[in-house]
Amino acid sequence: MEQMHGHGTALPGMQSAVAIIDVFLCHNSADKEWVEKLAEQIESETVDGTQDGRPLRVFFDKWDIDCGQNFIQRINQGLKQSRFVAVVISPEFLDAPWTAFEWTHVVSEDPTNVRMRLIPIFRRERSLDGATTSDLPAPFRALNWVDFRRDHEFRKSFQRLIRRVRGLPPDRGKKRRPLASLPSRPLPLPDDRPSAAPDPINDLILSNLLPVSDFPETIWSAPTTARLPKDVWSNIENPPGYLLRDERLYSFSDLSNQKNLFRPIITASEVRGEPLDLWRKVPSRWAWFIELLNRCMGRYLGSMGIKSASGGSFTSAWIAMSEIAARGNERSLGTPTRKVVPTSCICSPIACG
Repeated sequence: MEQMHGHGTALPGMQSAVAIIDVFLCHNSADKEWVEKLAEQIESETVDGTQDGRPLRVFFDKWDIDCGQNFIQRINQGLKQSRFVAVVISPEFLDAPWTAFEWTHVVSEDPTNVRMRLIPIFRRERSLDGATTSDLPAPFRALNWVDFRRDHEFRKSFQRLIRRVRGLPPDRGKKRRPLASLPSRPLPLPDDRPSAAPDPINDLILSNLLPVSDFPETIWSAPTTARLPKDVWSNIENPPGYLLRDERLYSFSDLSNQKNLFRPIITASEVRGEPLDLWRKVPSRWAWFIELLNRCMGRYLGSMGIKSASGGSFTSAWIAMSEIAARGNERSLGTPTRKVVPTSCICSPIACG
């Protein structure tokens, strides 16, 4: 891609260091002035809300389609590379063939917006000349839109839009004093049968203490010269969790960040970020995601000095959920032949499926 939006034009044959686009702004020229201000504000934010985070990037035709470039080809490239497609709805937008070309492209791939890639932005109900009103077609009637119709509420609406782009859940109400609490009851005494007796060792079930409450929204990857784990460790001291697949390195850490630890062993010009929702639909990729998640959890727990009951590596203490199910109602997740020790640490990974 030869266009570098907003900051000048790249030389022919020169590629942008980051292939991912966060928001494709689908709009009609009647709203272009307002959309440009929205684009400027989006690119003033970062993906994680911190000052050092990666700046958000939009696809805005005025910035990203240069003189002499193929208009349709650039639109297709922008749609393909964008994590989200924000449609700025107005009567002019709904009547225009070019905007219909853009949003129907997205709807044809995901008619019910299961991937939540389409973000409707309701800008105006009435056309600028006052002659027509917005008659929403079927795809937009069923979707919860971001309401930008009132300029004095721009900040509130913008924060809602950015929250979705960052992959954060909606805000919930504040906690109040309970009004219908029930009196506390004593815990039931354990059954005196042998199957309910405590283990002969004091197990600490770390998977209960450290639950996975959320998943990363983006999986980053890039071509790499590393083929084996030793190739990574010989160049990077204490790397975060990663996978090596098909001559690419996959990680949850932002490979587009110039300070990323993996930069010495990857091709920075071909960094790619893929939304988790896309991987969820492909069984092989979802298995990779589970493996990467478990590796990251293992690295985190290992950094706290957690070892297996047998004194070996941390990962040897992990047991697949299918093995646990095959053993029945065993209260210990350790192997039946393990030695009894005063204390053991047991961890179970996230199971695939």
